[in-house]
Amino acid sequence: MQVGLLICGGMRGETQAAKFLFDATKAEMAGSADWVIDADSHNINVTSGNGSGRVMSSNSYDSNPQRYPNPLQGGVTSSTTETYWQGALSSWAVDLVQAGHQVETLPYNGKITFGDSTNAQDLSNYDVFVLVEPNILFSAAEKTALISYVKSGGGLLMVADHGHLTGGTGSDRNNDGEDSVDVLNDLMTNTVQNNPFGVSFNGNEVSGTYSYLNTSSSDPLIRGAAGTVNNIDFNNGSNITINTSQNASVTMAIWSSSSRSASTGLVAYGSFGVGRFVAFGDSSTFDDGTGDPGDTLYNSYNLTSYGNSKVILNASFWLAQKPPHVATGTATNVGTNSATVSGVVNPNGLNTTAKFLYGTTTNYGGVTNVSGTLTGTNATNVSVGLTGLAAGTTYHYTLVATNAAGSTQGADLVFSTLAPPPTVTTGLATNVGTNNATVGGLVNPNGLSTTAKFLYGTTTNYGSVMNVSGTLSGTNATNVSVGLTGLSTGTTYHYALVATNSAGSAQGADQSFTTWTALQAWRQQWFGTTSNSGSAADTYVSSGDGLSNLMKYALGLNPLVFNSNPITFSLSGNSLTMTVPRSSSSTGITYFLESTEDLTGVWSSSSVVIDLNTPTLLKGHDINPANGTSRRFMRLRVTQP
Repeated sequence: MQVGLLICGGMRGETQAAKFLFDATKAEMAGSADWVIDADSHNINVTSGNGSGRVMSSNSYDSNPQRYPNPLQGGVTSSTTETYWQGALSSWAVDLVQAGHQVETLPYNGKITFGDSTNAQDLSNYDVFVLVEPNILFSAAEKTALISYVKSGGGLLMVADHGHLTGGTGSDRNNDGEDSVDVLNDLMTNTVQNNPFGVSFNGNEVSGTYSYLNTSSSDPLIRGAAGTVNNIDFNNGSNITINTSQNASVTMAIWSSSSRSASTGLVAYGSFGVGRFVAFGDSSTFDDGTGDPGDTLYNSYNLTSYGNSKVILNASFWLAQKPPHVATGTATNVGTNSATVSGVVNPNGLNTTAKFLYGTTTNYGGVTNVSGTLTGTNATNVSVGLTGLAAGTTYHYTLVATNAAGSTQGADLVFSTLAPPPTVTTGLATNVGTNNATVGGLVNPNGLSTTAKFLYGTTTNYGSVMNVSGTLSGTNATNVSVGLTGLSTGTTYHYALVATNSAGSAQGADQSFTTWTALQAWRQQWFGTTSNSGSAADTYVSSGDGLSNLMKYALGLNPLVFNSNPITFSLSGNSLTMTVPRSSSSTGITYFLESTEDLTGVWSSSSVVIDLNTPTLLKGHDINPANGTSRRFMRLRVTQP
């Protein structure tokens, strides 16, 4: 099928080429009726007991419409008249073909099915099914097929006539006790949904010209492609009652009284599922006055003083228009804050726009439009990217497509954005010592099972790892820490916190600390600070013995206790010898044994020979002799970097 320009007797409207199937299985040609589009033969007898009809050797005079009208509809032009075919509905059928549509008949021995692949005229092959005054009750299977057809997207045009429900004479053409009012009302009782259309035919007798029209500017039957309807002519038709509690969409197009009461309507329409229906209360409106020569027919369809043909064609075109077919597809490329949602849209021959609704509930709230306009009659893949989504959150989404025939919403589907990798903050180091430190930080697992570790080393390449014990969970920031041992004294270390879960890894900022030197540890021990200041300063004398803090550190002494003569001197021959006790833990100190001949002169370590150098003792002698004419002095000098 393709989108075309509808041209019908000078009337234009945008629609798609549709296939109309006219039913002839329910005695529509019985008695004086001839509700067919064309019949080359008039050789069946439709009477009570004969079902929808049969060919008989005698008394066979009813129309026997074939599947395809003859001549072929390919020969119809803009100037073709109704006499091209023979049937009371031929004028309507010619108008439809001139508008670019196709028409067929379901013959008297055809089958009404939906979804039966063995039936060449299964309803699934048609866009609109026409029932003009059916006179035989539908079977349960046929009712299920008809209602399912509309629910799945088909168009159904139902036409009744006067009935006997309110005392009228009825229109039982084949004398089986059931007329079109009975048949169509019985259709509403089915296994799919009772009264799915919210329509019932009253079965009374209504005649006259009626102009009580729906005043909505968008009413498709009153203001459609075939033109604006001013009135309609009824001849012994039936009123229609609509019930919006049974079908909220059902709408009256034309009423039979100025009060516009729902119980006195003539023409109604609505939707069910993704399909549409139209109900007329009178068949004479459709009669073009030609057909079976054995019947008495009246021209009403072509009378220009009435809007009969306009409302019928508007109804036909509206039924032929199809809302888009939509299927919501799966989500792909789902990330922590984004996803791609997709689906399939068949525009059904009308310009169509599409959009995706999405949100954390089925109320959605978010909308992203599909770019451009969709056209044609083939299914088209569509997709949009959603961004700015919350991490670790379930989202609902659905595809909605809209064209001139209406909107269709696909199924609701869901996806869940990925939870984010952990959130990590490297903290400050604490409990820093000469060979140890505690490093810490914060980890938010963001709802996923998470492990953490600290990288550390003397450069930002790190090189060493210390794992945080256990597994972290939840959505709150958690304090973590590890103790580092075996570190080098007086060394700067870099460290960073790393956490990992199924969504990925995150590494905190690089931080650093410097382990204490032995001297800093000594200061902390005796003065409660590592700072080289105040009473803990290297040059400070704490106990009045003349020994600075640095000297006492070098000698392994308590700085707070007075010490006398920690260093000893002796003469070996004429050589002055100096013996210095020291602590093996007093690292980072350089010891100098120096001598001079004059306390005001130059001190030199080159004049001293070291005799003993162990972690706990340093001993050396002056190479210059001390005698009565030469004095010698020795001292200890210590330094730290």
